[in-house]
Amino acid sequence: MGQGSSAVAGRAGAAKDAKLTGATTTKAMGNEPGSLRQRSVRGGAWSTIGFGASSALRLCSNLILVRFIAPDAFGLMAVALSLVIWLGMMTDLGINASVIREKEGETQDFINVAWTVQFIRNIIIAAILCIAAAALFLARDIDWLPANSAYRDAAMPPLILFVSLSTVIGSLQTLGAAICNRHLDFKRLVPIEIATQIVGSGVTVAFAVAGAGVWSLAYGMIANSATMAAATYLLGGRPSRLSLDPVHRRTIINYGKWILVSSFLSFILLKGDTLIFGGLVDKELLGFYAVAGTWVMALQGFIGMMMKRLFYPIFAEIHRERPEDMNRIYAKTRDLVDLCISFAFVGAAFAGNFLVGLIYPDSYASVGKYITLMSISILYMPTEILQTIILSAGESRRYSATLLGPAIAILVLTPLVYRLFGFDAAVIAAMSAKIFALPVIWSMVKGRISLSIWREARMPLLALVSVAGFVMFY
Repeated sequence: MGQGSSAVAGRAGAAKDAKLTGATTTKAMGNEPGSLRQRSVRGGAWSTIGFGASSALRLCSNLILVRFIAPDAFGLMAVALSLVIWLGMMTDLGINASVIREKEGETQDFINVAWTVQFIRNIIIAAILCIAAAALFLARDIDWLPANSAYRDAAMPPLILFVSLSTVIGSLQTLGAAICNRHLDFKRLVPIEIATQIVGSGVTVAFAVAGAGVWSLAYGMIANSATMAAATYLLGGRPSRLSLDPVHRRTIINYGKWILVSSFLSFILLKGDTLIFGGLVDKELLGFYAVAGTWVMALQGFIGMMMKRLFYPIFAEIHRERPEDMNRIYAKTRDLVDLCISFAFVGAAFAGNFLVGLIYPDSYASVGKYITLMSISILYMPTEILQTIILSAGESRRYSATLLGPAIAILVLTPLVYRLFGFDAAVIAAMSAKIFALPVIWSMVKGRISLSIWREARMPLLALVSVAGFVMFY
């Protein structure tokens, strides 16, 4: 959009599509109703409520499940889910990001094209997962897999085959959630997401109590996908239809081709360690690692959610309408995030063992140690704000470049450190990989943000000191 009054005119031209979202599009400046400030406050409040409810549900269901499911089941599901996420991110064209960012992102023609691309993509993912399941079965049959790895388990191929259904179901979702995100309108979206999670968790727990083992996790995943797909139709708007309009398709592809690269690299950062450890350690140890990751992700999830839901739309709107405010808003945002991150890190690093001993069965005692070791990754999250600024400016190519160093570190250092120093050291190495992104990130935002040495260095320095402490005591 243009700046000043042209921004109002641009949005007024899309007024006929406003009923698609149920959100009011008004000038994103000042204190009038619907201003960026007010929408940010409301969106942040609803996002916080949603995160709190989601984390509580996830952790409570986890505490129930560990009493009915063996640790190795969590390890198997972690690997299967990692494959689903890998393919999802390998084919990510930034569809939701395009809807949020583009001026015509909420017009029906653009939505139709975006939905069509999403549909085709998800069907392709499901087909590849089926092929992967068949290949894994064959590799196991001819003894190509390590004896104690999760990949050799007889349940793995059918588990992958079954969870591929979630991508087929996901192809039917509308883009109503992305449109709500565009307008920071989480009042309608958050209750739907919470209800969806309640259904998925309820199905998982019910099957776990009935003795379904690892399959209870798969059934819950399918229930979650089906409920969310159905619920997106409650967000309003006209049903999407198949369309590959060349103009809108080109817009999505041009923006998404570098998102595709960044998504692949992001996957390595997110789940590369799980896939690597799946071939190196036994299922039980991998299960402990996966359960610990549930707690660390709960702490990271709040900041991650704010990046995706709140900061990206805010920074995208600032880029469009008032770029001169970027320095001020970044500084305020960064200081607040650093404070939250500090509390989250202290909680994970020093309370992990106590918490696990208090609420988990004795068979899960090792989880506490891995919560502590994995807490290192929390300290590198604030730099993602700078990455969000790069991406919200449409610089998907530059954003991809910031992920390359950490991804290479995960792939190279994690197995190397494991061979030389063992599993615990490899966990620390994997959690510290993002340090290799810092020089690239700083160099790429110089023209957009005035960087403070103290603001940018304090979290990485704390991470390095913490690594030294963990090496000494673990």
